Amino acid sequence: KVELAKKAVEIVREKAVYKREYEQDRYSDLLDDSKRALAEAVDLKRLTGLDELPDDNPSASYLNNPASPGYKPARTTYFGSQSSSGRGVDAVKNAIRDFFRLNGRKIFRDIVVARFPKLLEHGAGGRKVIKKLAEMAEIDHMFSGSYDHMANLFVDFRGPNQHFSAHRNQKSKWAYYGADVME
Repeated sequence: KVELAKKAVEIVREKAVYKREYEQDRYSDLLDDSKRALAEAVDLKRLTGLDELPDDNPSASYLNNPASPGYKPARTTYFGSQSSSGRGVDAVKNAIRDFFRLNGRKIFRDIVVARFPKLLEHGAGGRKVIKKLAEMAEIDHMFSGSYDHMANLFVDFRGPNQHFSAHRNQKSKWAYYGADVME
């Protein structure tokens, strides 16, 4: 009976590995689809000739990164709110978002330029893509919607951002946002 039980456990483990790998491949494909849809939404190919966004510096979107153009304004808004209450979920995040929308979304534009600097090499077309990305930019939680601290906030775009959830596709989330952000 012990040998039979060991064999049954081994079969369950093999099935779990297969399912995990299958699901990871499926989620990775969905993330790739959402990134392609974002590139299409900003007319990337037509305006720059590029097939995918040159995401060279994803940590520029991380609002707890001192090198991010959003770091100081996010901190100013966060500490200016004088609140760390969990009862006002999204209140501070929304205040940061509203502040970033001032002056024609300049802070969002600055973050997009810092995150995708190679777009500037594509002249007027690259600048149009930057403008479109800034218009589509949103702020969301990386891990959980329960706390609006900068360490949990990231500027991203509809599509890739909506792909993730608290426990979905964490391996791709790690690769997408970068190890320096996820650690």
